[in-house]
Amino acid sequence: MHEEQAASAMEIQYLIALVLVILFISYKLAHTKHHHKNLPPGPRSLPIVGHFHLLVSKPMHIAIDKFIQKYGPILYLKFGFRPVLVLSSPTALKECFTKNDIIFANRPQMLLSKFLKTYDSIPMSQYCDCWRNLCRLTTTEIFCTSGLDRVLGTKPFFGEEEIIDPEEGKDKLDELRSIFLPNKILFGAGDFFPFLKWIDRWTVEKIMMKLFRKRDKFMQTMIDDVRSRRSTSSGLSSTKEDTREERENKGSMMDVLFTLQEAESEHYTDDVIKGVILVMFGTGIETSTTTMEWAMALLLNHPEVLKKATDEIDLNVGYERLLNESDFVKLPYLQNIIYETLRMCSLQPFLAPHESTEDCTIGGYDIPKGTMLLVNQWALHKDSRVWSEPTMFKPERFEKGNEENDGIKWIPFGEGRRACPGDGLAMRTMGMMLGVWIQCFDWERLGGEMVDMSIGERCIMSKAKPLEAMSKPKAALLNVLSQI
Repeated sequence: MHEEQAASAMEIQYLIALVLVILFISYKLAHTKHHHKNLPPGPRSLPIVGHFHLLVSKPMHIAIDKFIQKYGPILYLKFGFRPVLVLSSPTALKECFTKNDIIFANRPQMLLSKFLKTYDSIPMSQYCDCWRNLCRLTTTEIFCTSGLDRVLGTKPFFGEEEIIDPEEGKDKLDELRSIFLPNKILFGAGDFFPFLKWIDRWTVEKIMMKLFRKRDKFMQTMIDDVRSRRSTSSGLSSTKEDTREERENKGSMMDVLFTLQEAESEHYTDDVIKGVILVMFGTGIETSTTTMEWAMALLLNHPEVLKKATDEIDLNVGYERLLNESDFVKLPYLQNIIYETLRMCSLQPFLAPHESTEDCTIGGYDIPKGTMLLVNQWALHKDSRVWSEPTMFKPERFEKGNEENDGIKWIPFGEGRRACPGDGLAMRTMGMMLGVWIQCFDWERLGGEMVDMSIGERCIMSKAKPLEAMSKPKAALLNVLSQI
């Protein structure tokens, strides 16, 4: 009996020793692979864990902000075995997304991307022919001027035939929110510690796969329903390639996608269509509404800015009709309010990560191949070296001629090849929402107290307390509002 216990203890000791040797060899290999003489500055890392021990006690962007104050806006960290470059320098960002734009055009292969690759999704796709085809689709068919006119005009995303009961619409919206909002699990243990990749399989199978199957089923049902309605109403169209003008007159965005699928089925598969839906809903459901909530909170706390925006709309639109998309170009101050809101209230501390595909230099520092790039827009937008009085709400700072610094200093939609293709759609929808609210209603704070601007603890950095305010229709717009 004692001999068996001794043998078992010996086996455990051998196993522990083997694991330690593997960890040591893995660390030495990773250290050797990424050893460069002139890396950017950063705190001292520990073997295996890197800098994770310095990031767990508080939100990561808050912890990293302390490093930036000490080491500067070009920061080098280790997330386990993965090297990470954190940038909040306008000149370094310009260098990164101009001279080195192709080098940083890839996305790191993370846990989330392994499951999003089921769809040909623009945000997570690698920089390849597939991504270039998707980018061409969005820029020439969806987010071009005519595409935006179609989306923001009288015809919705899925066409104009379907009328949804309000209660049914609310149920569908709740379902959309539950399956399309950003996932809480973005990384796995194997993303930073290669020897722990086996944990990812358990994490994904038990936690993530249910969500992704539900999402895929929902989108496939949606696509099949639209395809069935098209077939019933007009019959299956021939496979001839429609002209651009014919596609633009089809109606909804889904009509355009199905027309492209009929012409080039090998390029525009159902997975491509799912990827477009995923991007439209997953990145657009909450971001625009949350930004507008922050904008209204800022306007209520700065009534002089609200009055200036009101005067601009009254002068350029008047009281005989509602503001529409074509008016937006005549309302520069309204646009500046949105720009300033996006600067002060970044919805995410960091942009979607990039990864270098070869060695390069940024700001005079050596950056190894395979380094994950995190653009720290939260620190950039609040840096007093970049913005004068960064804590002040000053839409005037975005007026032409008021540029305060060279380089890239405002980056809520990204930059370079991987910039968000939907920035035009976002600006137009937010401009319409905010413009109509300002045009049609008089706004006041509850009890005259300043609106609480504290941040909540969600993936999207929303307000800790939902906005509450007093509003009443403007007397001059009552006739217009009564006709809606």
